[in-house]
Amino acid sequence: MITLGDLALPGHLVWDGEFNQHQGAASVEMTLTGDEVTFRQSMNKGRSIDLVATTPHLTRAMVEALNVMAANATATYALIYGDRTFMVRFRYEDTPALNVTPAPPRPEYEGTDRYSGTIKLKEV
Repeated sequence: MITLGDLALPGHLVWDGEFNQHQGAASVEMTLTGDEVTFRQSMNKGRSIDLVATTPHLTRAMVEALNVMAANATATYALIYGDRTFMVRFRYEDTPALNVTPAPPRPEYEGTDRYSGTIKLKEV
């Protein structure tokens, strides 16, 4: 089960790069005497979450609802992915935050169209 806010999404969405994230951050500085000092810290938030529909499982109604959600730049949403819950926002700094394509592409779209693509989120 996958939900974003009140929107139920298809269970076929894949969390691309789920385990490719860094769990910590570090910076290295040199002292005046040439000694190396390393500052380390674990990161609990800020993880990127890319939900990918590799095949056209998103309906037009879902895409329209996602567009409305993404239009609110200050909003945060509860993402339920299986048995885990995250507070997220759309990742505007990595545009487009919602990148979907109808399948098949055509000049005029209908309510029954299906979409594939990526929903870019950031844990807050």
